[in-house]
Amino acid sequence: MFQADWSDCVAVMPAPAQPAGAALGFFADANPVAQTDGSAVRSEFLNMVMIELLNVLPLGGVAADQTRVNYAQVAQAIENLVARPLAALRYPTIATTNNTVGATGASVAGVGGTVSIPAGVMLTLGKEVVAGQTAREKVFTTAAWTSANLNTATTYYLRAQAVNGVFTPYVQIGTDTDAIPAGLKGTPNGVNGGGFDSTVLDILLAKVVTGAAGSVPTITNLANAAVLKASFTYAGSAANGSTNTHTYNWGRVPTIAALAALNGNQAAGTDTDTQVNILTPTRYSCQVGTSGWDPSNSHNTGPGYTANFLAV
Repeated sequence: MFQADWSDCVAVMPAPAQPAGAALGFFADANPVAQTDGSAVRSEFLNMVMIELLNVLPLGGVAADQTRVNYAQVAQAIENLVARPLAALRYPTIATTNNTVGATGASVAGVGGTVSIPAGVMLTLGKEVVAGQTAREKVFTTAAWTSANLNTATTYYLRAQAVNGVFTPYVQIGTDTDAIPAGLKGTPNGVNGGGFDSTVLDILLAKVVTGAAGSVPTITNLANAAVLKASFTYAGSAANGSTNTHTYNWGRVPTIAALAALNGNQAAGTDTDTQVNILTPTRYSCQVGTSGWDPSNSHNTGPGYTANFLAV
């Protein structure tokens, strides 16, 4: 974006020639066949368009480029205006019924197979604006994508980033205990470290475990949403100290502070001897245990508990 600077320009913008309040209309082309003239493109209109656009640039921290080589400055300014600090962005959301992308695996002779993403899945993901500082949430629709051949007997993680504004899937080898990188993004085709939780800039789509050569990889699709919720009810009469595992398969681990368990087996105000304990959760499941359970007590006859899981 640049301001007019030709030798025949004037230093001060001329006053509009058309009086305010005149009839509104639209530009029309000339018609040689009908011998009608087209609309004149007047300086006041061109000046209005130029100044309106130039006024957007400083709001987005962009200076007009009088060298005439940058024609994306208005877009950059708008992107800067809608960008937010990384810590203020919402987690990615996959807009399907179960919040997963529906990745699938296929066998390939002599190697560990491939993993694919279907076309047409809508999701949100942060597009970085200022590296390490700001980004904006952008909506993407997946194109059909298939990985390169995978190694045998290896654990991969199917992930995606916005690279130059384009939704870019990739795989990276890793483990479930990998730490989130400082830059919040993984390394496409990296040989380690790819198993970290989804971040605002890098979405964890699935865990991919390959087996012997020629076998189909085991795919665990992982749910992603700004808020993830799950609720499980155990209806049995659990013995004291027993545990039950509940599976949810999410793109990030629930925080302990966000977990809650409700006893469903006690008559109000009569028993306090049953406790429901939520044990350390993983990205895939959580164990719920009971303690102080008295199966001989007449009030302990209903559902054992309801456990609510939440990740925000």
